[in-house]
Amino acid sequence: MESKIITIEIDVKNDMKKSYDCIVKKFEVVTEFNLWKVYSEQLLKGERAPMLDVVDYEKAFYKYWINSGHNIRKQVNDDKALLELLTLFFPKYTGESIVLYRGENLDAYNDKRIGFCWTPNVDKAKQFMSSNAFFLVGFCYDVSVNQIGYYLL
Repeated sequence: MESKIITIEIDVKNDMKKSYDCIVKKFEVVTEFNLWKVYSEQLLKGERAPMLDVVDYEKAFYKYWINSGHNIRKQVNDDKALLELLTLFFPKYTGESIVLYRGENLDAYNDKRIGFCWTPNVDKAKQFMSSNAFFLVGFCYDVSVNQIGYYLL
């Protein structure tokens, strides 16, 4: 499937709404028309509207990811490309070693399609485990040796 450049014009009425709100609206349109694969390719090539504030763009993506990350992932349909996209917007973790948790669906786990959203709060992970998953997956990232390990809880 060949990619093409998409352009979505958004009328900006005033400077206060210029950046953040327009970016969120653009993400909504991209999702509605199932264009995240093409749009993510554009973003990875650095093709972003130059007049938009980078900080607002990152904040807008972060907010949109929280509520619609599952849609973005489904439309991109390539976890490696999605990970590259996420590195454009989220800072690399440089803190101490940390243990993160996620409630995960058994089919997704067996297909090696473990989700991207994790939490240091085991109770929050259990909450998701009880609503949409069969077990709890633990994730340990040791920043000092740059190693990752998964384990079932």
